Amino acid sequence: LAQIPPQRARHIGSVGLGTGTTAAYGRSGDRVRIYEIDPQVERLARTRFTYLARSPAKVDVVLGDARLSMERELQRGESQQFDVLALDAFSSDAIPVHLLTREAFEIYLRHLKPGGIIAVHTSNRYLDLQPVVETVARELGLHTATLSDNPSSEHWWLCRSTWVLVARRADLLESEDIAGSAEAPSGRDVAVWTDDRASVFEILK
Repeated sequence: LAQIPPQRARHIGSVGLGTGTTAAYGRSGDRVRIYEIDPQVERLARTRFTYLARSPAKVDVVLGDARLSMERELQRGESQQFDVLALDAFSSDAIPVHLLTREAFEIYLRHLKPGGIIAVHTSNRYLDLQPVVETVARELGLHTATLSDNPSSEHWWLCRSTWVLVARRADLLESEDIAGSAEAPSGRDVAVWTDDRASVFEILK
């Protein structure tokens, strides 16, 4: 988000609401669109937390399966043209596989600005999702950069967080902040996930 010129209003998309922290990154004039499948999560985000209410951006929460919601938007001619689309729905032991297939990424790309970035949160205790994202990206002719945050042991309440950034243009991932911190590709060979074939077994840790 910090790579986007500050004078430009940003459109930020997010799959997975959680407590609504994504909205806290929105500035005045920005739009934040969050897709969430569970209405109880939205209820908790609005009654127990204040990120949504206090964001200076215009925040919309779209209830329902994120992929289906995005497909319907495209059918209505409503490409969102996101600057950043964050996929943050893969931390549990039962991941929504249909959000990581080639067909899913083709939908995300249609909602992305030409200079936009898809950011996939791949942190998972049981599954190695980095090669899944990298393989799909290569299949679609996209570029990736993997970034991890490794808190020190004294910050015991924080967990390691890994994100894979995906972009149409390599130069979008070549800034000092991104390229200077990027990790090497996983090097793990996995088959491209599609709607017809996706093996969780081959990415078990």
